Amino acid sequence: MKIVRDTAVKAQKTAIIGSTAVATAKPTPRSTGTVIVRMHWHAETIAYVERRTSDGLSKKGIIRCLKRYVLCEFYALLPDTQAAPPLQVAA
Repeated sequence: MKIVRDTAVKAQKTAIIGSTAVATAKPTPRSTGTVIVRMHWHAETIAYVERRTSDGLSKKGIIRCLKRYVLCEFYALLPDTQAAPPLQVAA
């Protein structure tokens, strides 16, 4: 029974893209703060919030969508670790 549970947890934590397993980004309280600040000061985000509000989406739903967008923006800024040569350890 424990093996099935552990497998289910691993499946939730990773997404399979092609043949490579990639950890999924999980929104954190810090991303919530970033989204709230952007909702008040970032012109593009303010326009997005107004548009989605007129579409009938709740504030909670808008924040959820914005968290996803902010994490995707952040992930795109991370360096590609596979392209870097391996570090040499001095013996």
